[in-house]
Amino acid sequence: MNMCSDHEKILAETLRKVGRNLYNYQQVEKIWNLHIKNRSIKTTIGQDGVPVVKKPESSKRALPMGWVAENYRKALYASDTESEDQSEEFSISSKFSIEAEFDALAERRKQMLQVVRERNLLVHSLVERLDAKSTESLIILGRELDEENERTISEIEQLNEMSKFYIESMKLLEELLKSKEFVNELTK
Repeated sequence: MNMCSDHEKILAETLRKVGRNLYNYQQVEKIWNLHIKNRSIKTTIGQDGVPVVKKPESSKRALPMGWVAENYRKALYASDTESEDQSEEFSISSKFSIEAEFDALAERRKQMLQVVRERNLLVHSLVERLDAKSTESLIILGRELDEENERTISEIEQLNEMSKFYIESMKLLEELLKSKEFVNELTK
């Protein structure tokens, strides 16, 4: 094999890793946004016994990943400061939040900020660091990308486990709310 062919393979592999990492960072951001959007659900039972599900309004504009991370932290890890509106209708509310000791919250925040920092470095500094002519530089960058990817995959797995638990809980609640027995009890 010649040096040119080896270098081209290493360059192609490094660029593939860049794309993989960018995709995984997008996945983290997507899940954070999904959790923010679904952090609380209020179901109101009208006079006719039909449940109406309400979710909080979410921002329509795209936010920088750092803002999304901070909104996520505030929405899911902060203490419950939302006021419950008092209405005459029967309603059931669910709120998805995570309670933890201060040290655990601080550590979680550091982990989230590390993901944001690494993503920003990849997006904003890659052009400066990427020396497409240097095989050694490409190999070093490839190793860094692999290390970042491990942390990002860990974040995705943790978020997916939380999502799975939350979705299963909401399905159970939804089944209960839609059951004829439950609606009959309410309309007595």
